[in-house]
Amino acid sequence: MEVTCTIDNHKITVKKGSTILEAAGKAGIHIPVLCHLDGHTPFTSCMVCVVQEKTSGKLLPSCSARVEEGMIIETASDAVFKARQDALNMLLSEHVGECEAPCTRTCPAHPGLPQMIRHIKTGSLDAAFSIIQQVIPFPSITGRICPAPCEMACTRAGIDAPVSLKLLERYAGDIAAGRQTKDAYNIPPDTGKKAAVIGAGPAGLAAAYSLRLMGHSCTLFEKEAGLGGHIRKSIPAGRLPREVLERELSILGKIGITIKTGISKGSDISLDELQTDYDTIILAVGKLADNESFLPATLCGNNSILINRETLMTGTPGIFACGACTRPMNMAIRAMTHGCLAASMADRFLKGDTLFNIDSREPVRKKNKLFISTVKHYTQQELTELLNSASPDNRVTPLNGEDRGFIKEEAERGAARCLHCDCYKIEGCLLRKYSQEYNADQLRYEQFTRKQIRRIADHPSIIFEPAKCIKCGRCVRLTKETMHGFCFTGRGFDVDITIPFDIPLQLIEEKTLKSCVQLCPTGALAFKEEV
Repeated sequence: MEVTCTIDNHKITVKKGSTILEAAGKAGIHIPVLCHLDGHTPFTSCMVCVVQEKTSGKLLPSCSARVEEGMIIETASDAVFKARQDALNMLLSEHVGECEAPCTRTCPAHPGLPQMIRHIKTGSLDAAFSIIQQVIPFPSITGRICPAPCEMACTRAGIDAPVSLKLLERYAGDIAAGRQTKDAYNIPPDTGKKAAVIGAGPAGLAAAYSLRLMGHSCTLFEKEAGLGGHIRKSIPAGRLPREVLERELSILGKIGITIKTGISKGSDISLDELQTDYDTIILAVGKLADNESFLPATLCGNNSILINRETLMTGTPGIFACGACTRPMNMAIRAMTHGCLAASMADRFLKGDTLFNIDSREPVRKKNKLFISTVKHYTQQELTELLNSASPDNRVTPLNGEDRGFIKEEAERGAARCLHCDCYKIEGCLLRKYSQEYNADQLRYEQFTRKQIRRIADHPSIIFEPAKCIKCGRCVRLTKETMHGFCFTGRGFDVDITIPFDIPLQLIEEKTLKSCVQLCPTGALAFKEEV
């Protein structure tokens, strides 16, 4: 026997007894789930899958509610959105863990430092370099001159001393220096678009680098004979050897950027000429005192170029600005990050993004802020727990001095000190994905006391962090038929998922345990090798 319902204006006929979730799936309509597990009895615990029956106005859990003849279901009404948001807020109130490590959050470039460190620890240096150069174009430079705010935020500082993050970044850059060929950067096919970057200080260098890695043809103009701006002028050679600077900047030519130095803005080039020859322009001209004559008065104001703060576009479509010409930049890494952002915006402009169909002076409607779970304060007991999975060594100092940097053994020892307070499963975490989508708030139902962070890491490749668990019960159902597995303990609000009698993870049947990791909707169960 069959029944027919309407879901989001789609008429769907299914077998009697089918759930709303199954019916929606048949029509290709996505409904978020966290506790549901295909082939198993509905658990109905997360309530993220709720939908609204239009006639009655009731909210129903789609994973367990059965389709009835004539039902009219809405999966995206305001009431559904709010109910899912509330459900996620409740789940987050008991979820304790860091999505990103404090070092990543604190660095203006937001690099994957813990992932880089894991690669250095295992000797996978090409992979380490690949991670860092995604957002930091010249790690051998920043690894020498950066004031390292990431180290100030390092969780390990609460135990003894922070991880030597700057030296490790520098090590990855220096070791990869001999392998820096165009092929190593995976540049996509040429887009046919031409970009000009004016100014070769930190912001301009990063903008040109990023545009080229996006597949655009790029020409970099600089009035001085050498590239680098204040990095070249102000950083002593003892701190940044000139051979290192030249080596790092030489990659620009290797990846196909056309470099024109000794070009005076105004006499040798004009904005009008550039607009004729290029599809987009990025201004990275530094402080405006010496450059205002080159720029139309309509672009300038109060000693800075006027830009839309969200898009970095000036009042002239296709012309963007970044770096010190827009606002003071007190760190090279901050200027580089601004340059990368300008390149990203120029790329979106070149691709016809509707973001730029509005008046550039109007504020942009922002997307939901990226969801990031954080731990405000670690107890000493928790720091000890984290230290159990890291080297107890004190901070590693280069034997040959800071100027010479790490050798291989020192880098690996330094990397082994990382507590890995980031999430091993950040890319695969459904809780984070849906929290972002529904603009969930981790502090909406903040607990007076929270779960204590624990790590069960006796398995060679799998880690279990109970404080991240949202009690979806997937692992309980998956291991129900095995001799050893996960189970619920406690009652009511005190219920938890545990391993009975503290049985080691290694005693759980391997294939089933791996399925638990793959189907865990958070980072509570994760593969250690995930980076």
